Amino acid sequence: MILVADLGNSRIKWGRVAAASKNDEVLEQHKGIRYGEEGLDHVLESAWGALETPKALVYCAVAPEAVVSELVHYANSRWQL
Repeated sequence: MILVADLGNSRIKWGRVAAASKNDEVLEQHKGIRYGEEGLDHVLESAWGALETPKALVYCAVAPEAVVSELVHYANSRWQL
């Protein structure tokens, strides 16, 4: 599974790309959540804490660099990505 995320200024949206068949992949189980004042780390743990370890995390971001750093830190400390 590949985790894809869109990190905005107040919300993060994500989905999982999984194999539908041997030669085909689909985006499944897409969700989103507001992170605002709580900080991204707390929100990610509640939203992603039970996910299986992804093969990769792919993201795009318009959020400030400090918020992007939180995302990268979470993925690195949780899954060594």
